Amino acid sequence: MSPEALILTLPPVRSSNRSYGWFPPPSDDVDTVLYVGSDPGELRPWFADVRPVGDTGTGARLWLATGRLAPWSDFWPALRHLDVA
Repeated sequence: MSPEALILTLPPVRSSNRSYGWFPPPSDDVDTVLYVGSDPGELRPWFADVRPVGDTGTGARLWLATGRLAPWSDFWPALRHLDVA
């Protein structure tokens, strides 16, 4: 698959970090997310399963969170943070 075709098949990117957290949350039909970070603890209360699926090589890991347990509007504000590192 070409890089251009791959880009067209990826879902929109969302982030709760810094000012991105003030954009609207994902729609409620999204119940699986790929989380990039060192600690997925903030997701565990909101998803049935959170498991590691890769490593970025920079200290952060890739985590797959599946089975969202509440509407995004219930917990999106709790995920917002202003971390720079």
